[in-house]
Amino acid sequence: MRKPMARFVATSVFSLVAFAAPFAVASWAKVSRALEERHFTLSFPSANPKPVTVDLRQQGYLKRILQPGSIRMAVSVVNKGQEAPRIRLALEGCPLRQSWSVNHTGWREATRTVADPIPPGFKFSLNLFVSLPRAERDKPVICDGRLAVYDADTGRELGFVPVRIVNSSFAPAGTHEMEGAGQGAHGGHHH
Repeated sequence: MRKPMARFVATSVFSLVAFAAPFAVASWAKVSRALEERHFTLSFPSANPKPVTVDLRQQGYLKRILQPGSIRMAVSVVNKGQEAPRIRLALEGCPLRQSWSVNHTGWREATRTVADPIPPGFKFSLNLFVSLPRAERDKPVICDGRLAVYDADTGRELGFVPVRIVNSSFAPAGTHEMEGAGQGAHGGHHH
C-alpha cells in the first residue's frame, strides 16, 4: 500500500512541476527581457533630447553569460511636428554591427527609411540590436553616438537622441572616465 501512495505523490509532484515550469519560464523571460533591454523615445522634431546610456556592467548575470555580445534598444518613434515627412533613421558614431526590426509596413531595411509619410502624432516602434565583439566589450566607452531621424527626401535632420554604450567595469583606475555617463547615484565611481 505504501508503494502506490509514494508513486501517486511522486507522479503528482512531477505533474505539478511539469505544468508550472512553462509558466515560470515565461514569467522569468518577460521580467528578464524588461530588465535587459533599453527603452526610450525618439521624437521629432526634438529639442534637448535626454541621453541614453547602456552600461554593460549593469546587465544581469544571465545576460552577461548567455548574451554578452548583444544589446537591444526598444525605441518609440513619434512625430511631434506639424509636417508628415518620409523619414530615414541612422545610428551614428557606433561602428558596430546593427540589426533593425521596425513595426511599420513602409520600412525599407536597405535604406533604413520609412517609405510612407509619418503623419503628425503618429508613433511606431523599432528594436535596434547592436552586436558587440569581445574586444569592444572590454573598453570603457564602446559607443558614443546618436540615433538620428532625417527627412528622407531633403536630408534635413529632424531629431536625435544621444546614445552611449559603456562598460564601467573597464574604466581606468583613478580616472573619472565614466562621470556624467548616466550611471545613477554613484556617478561613475567604482567600489
